Amino acid sequence: QANHHPIPIKVTKPIYPIALRMTNVTGTVKVQFVVDTTGRVRNAEIVESPHPAFSERALEAINHWTFIPGQKNGHAVNTRLLQPINFSLSENFRIREKNSSDNQTASVTK
Repeated sequence: QANHHPIPIKVTKPIYPIALRMTNVTGTVKVQFVVDTTGRVRNAEIVESPHPAFSERALEAINHWTFIPGQKNGHAVNTRLLQPINFSLSENFRIREKNSSDNQTASVTK
């Protein structure tokens, strides 16, 4: 019986706020949310953000993501994730690799 974290299957890139792009403002937003048993994002909330405009754009993007749900003992379970969203002028948006020190973290919720 397999156990695994949710696997993203549709990731929407956040829109970089134009005013922040023009003034070279960068930063990372940390978003916490639940991936439910159907793979949809629920209860997304900002945990940390350098600017309210980044927060708004990060939530807009995360709420469009879909996943293969996490599993425990072979059954789909609700899973809480913490996902960093990086707003950088020098690199493209990407989901961090699982081995990264600043990676997505997960915990099963009831």
